[in-house]
Amino acid sequence: MNERPKVFIGGVERSGTTFLATSLARQLIATVIPEAHFKAVLCMPERSVQANVAELVDNFRFKIWEQDPKEIVDQSELGVPPFEALVGSLERHLLGVNHIHPVIDHTPDNISHAEKLETLMGAAAYVYVYRDPRATIFSIMRRDWGFPNLRAAVNFWKRRYEEDVAGLAFLEKHCPEKLFFVKYEELCESPNKALNTIKEKLNFSYNNGGQSFVFVPNYTESQHKRLLSSPKEDESWREYFSQNEIEYIKGYTQHSFFASYYFASQVGGCGALRLGAKDRVRALRKPFDRIRGLRRRLRRGFQVRTV
Repeated sequence: MNERPKVFIGGVERSGTTFLATSLARQLIATVIPEAHFKAVLCMPERSVQANVAELVDNFRFKIWEQDPKEIVDQSELGVPPFEALVGSLERHLLGVNHIHPVIDHTPDNISHAEKLETLMGAAAYVYVYRDPRATIFSIMRRDWGFPNLRAAVNFWKRRYEEDVAGLAFLEKHCPEKLFFVKYEELCESPNKALNTIKEKLNFSYNNGGQSFVFVPNYTESQHKRLLSSPKEDESWREYFSQNEIEYIKGYTQHSFFASYYFASQVGGCGALRLGAKDRVRALRKPFDRIRGLRRRLRRGFQVRTV
């Protein structure tokens, strides 16, 4: 059985990977699947699919999908590639039928694992979305899973960016024709214009009136309601961070390849900048946020939206 074309979207968490996936599905017929951080383990060729699935049964990310491991194994034994079997199982359970739509996967760390994904599954395209680091770090701090203070959030951003750069280097060397970049702010302003190059490259059918499906996790329903509407660029970070904190972010993110789009001038001496008591106080609230987030994640399963 031939696998459906796949588009792997990636970027630092909170840069807009889900928004990009939904925007692309509004224009091209596709199935947008939930985040699948475990897919590389599922597709490991040196072991049987049964052994791979057995390793995943206790994986929280895999549990969220609520799919029958036996069904995935059975389909794989019939010649269906493991990832295709997983997506097909999800469609049958929630839609009652399998589709032949291309698959859009918006797991944020996709690009950092590009070499493994290209080796195991291949893709029609890899799309990297980037966003103002100040807005991205602000959004990371606001999430229940996020980091309690600015210093920790900036360190997370740096680590993830460096992981993505390694993946981008692989793609630029081995399959540059598959790699695309999207600026989040341009996507907010004009999705059609921002995605025009990708649409021309991909040989997908055009979406004319709601033919794409987006699987939305129940525990992120409120967040996805905003994404499925028409989100605008949020600049509330300007009021949240002090000027000193904004300079701190600039200093530690100005090495990014897209920094010139957001920072008018280079900032020096970032290591000398000190974060005040306000940043330490933020850490006190985070445990309560994480408890609320855990309770939400206990409500697993998905909804299906047509876009």
